[in-house]
Amino acid sequence: MKSIFLRSVRENDVVEGLYPAGGNRNILRKFSGKVLEKKTGPQGWRITVQEAEGKIRSFLNKKISGKIQVLQREKLCNG
Repeated sequence: MKSIFLRSVRENDVVEGLYPAGGNRNILRKFSGKVLEKKTGPQGWRITVQEAEGKIRSFLNKKISGKIQVLQREKLCNG
């Protein structure tokens, strides 16, 4: 497991991290799941994660507490 910043996360990686409950509270919740997409927008980088329960959630980089841990990385194949 490596702790990395959001820019190093790729689609199809399995990640975990901490995010404010409800997006704006002082209580952190743990999230983990497969990254479905990674985009940049007016508020900065964000990832969309499908959690184990099947829920799909988006997380903004500037609200993620600390670093994201990549639990499993999909290997790239050339050829």
